[in-house]
Amino acid sequence: MRYVVLFMVVCALPAPGYASQPIPHEALYDLSVRNWRMPNEITRVVGSQITRLTRSCKDWTSVAVFRLEAETASGDAIEFDTDFESIETFDGKRLQFRKITRANGELIEQFLGVAEQSGSGARGKITVLEPTPYNLPLPPETIFPVASFIHSTGQWEAGMRTLNYVWFDGTTPDVSRVFEILTNAVTPTPNLAEGDLNLLDGMAWRSTMSFYTYEEGNDEPLTTLTQNVLPNGLAVEITLDIGFADVVLNLRRVRALPQPDC
Repeated sequence: MRYVVLFMVVCALPAPGYASQPIPHEALYDLSVRNWRMPNEITRVVGSQITRLTRSCKDWTSVAVFRLEAETASGDAIEFDTDFESIETFDGKRLQFRKITRANGELIEQFLGVAEQSGSGARGKITVLEPTPYNLPLPPETIFPVASFIHSTGQWEAGMRTLNYVWFDGTTPDVSRVFEILTNAVTPTPNLAEGDLNLLDGMAWRSTMSFYTYEEGNDEPLTTLTQNVLPNGLAVEITLDIGFADVVLNLRRVRALPQPDC
């Protein structure tokens, strides 16, 4: 499962000339399922995601906690949860990542490491620490999630509607090619949202990200993600493919988090 945390709510210090401003915040999303790819009929589903964006004086921390519980017609229970955290420096050159996934209480994936750009135009390095230490090359054109948000919003504000870039987010060891298309501008209208609703003021961008293998020649995307995201980085609605289902996350509650005194 590629767990795109932009997921969803990451953003960073605006580069010169970019109007978008990030706001540290915590958001709770209700989960629904549009398409199950399971052999058994599913009769009950509950789930949620909590995302949190905080900043220090040198980096951004993104946290996402995903929970899904389902029950089949035969009474079998399915529990699936993922905890993800990443720390990205303001200059976009270093990404620290940690991901833990469990199914029915048992650990099925643990992924911990750091990705670093060389800063000289040469290849960087992905250092995986857990579960087994090893190194992978990081293409020099790779951008991390925070940097990709800055890049995308700057291009959208300049009138661009389609983007191509190379991405690494720490949810898998793979570097991906991303094709992103901006399809619309929408007014956020979450019917059940509570909390600091002033964060929802303004128009949101609706974009679709399709993820492909880094090696060219594969015409089928690995996964897709569609979101309505505000210039402050808050996602109001997210639709994503998690492998065994297509899920929709709708904003339920949001609160602003404090800014550091740097």
